[in-house]
Amino acid sequence: MEFYAEESQQTPERFISEVENALDEISLFPQRYPLYRGKYRRKILKKHPFAIFYLVEEDEITVTGIYHTSRKPDRWMGRK
Repeated sequence: MEFYAEESQQTPERFISEVENALDEISLFPQRYPLYRGKYRRKILKKHPFAIFYLVEEDEITVTGIYHTSRKPDRWMGRK
């Protein structure tokens, strides 16, 4: 977040807004986004280089992480 704050005062707010909108989409349509590495799903943000990883189990959605797309992809696995 500090990096974005240095870039522009509005950038952190835009990032938070994009994440909130993505989480709203996931809660409404959890099956919309593709499976990634088995039972996890991944929603890639459009305006920021981040992806949201989550699990859908029965009537519960668990976000396991929000990671920069250039980071090691397996880091988020195993969280719950």
